[in-house]
Amino acid sequence: MVEVATFLRGGEEHRVTGALAIENYRNDSNYEEVVPEVAEAVEEDGLASLNVEELKAQAKEAGITGYSSMNKGELIAALTEEDEAPEEDPEEDSDEDSEEDSPEE
Repeated sequence: MVEVATFLRGGEEHRVTGALAIENYRNDSNYEEVVPEVAEAVEEDGLASLNVEELKAQAKEAGITGYSSMNKGELIAALTEEDEAPEEDPEEDSDEDSEEDSPEE
């Protein structure tokens, strides 16, 4: 099986094949590796067009911890996961079901 990875540079996607080539891209600080599950979301959300500082600002606003030390691929993954997280239902925490029945006399 041939190893394939996707890297971003300046908003452009680069598909790389072969272990040696992939390792070279990983060692080049000009490229950010895109996690395979994130590659689709990057296109849908347009996050690839944002620079690292813009992504960090979004991560901060979203309340993502550890964003300041993340690279572009990690920021995109974290933001994508944040978007996919189910919202809590406010009615779920209500006390309506905990009313005590009054004893019959």
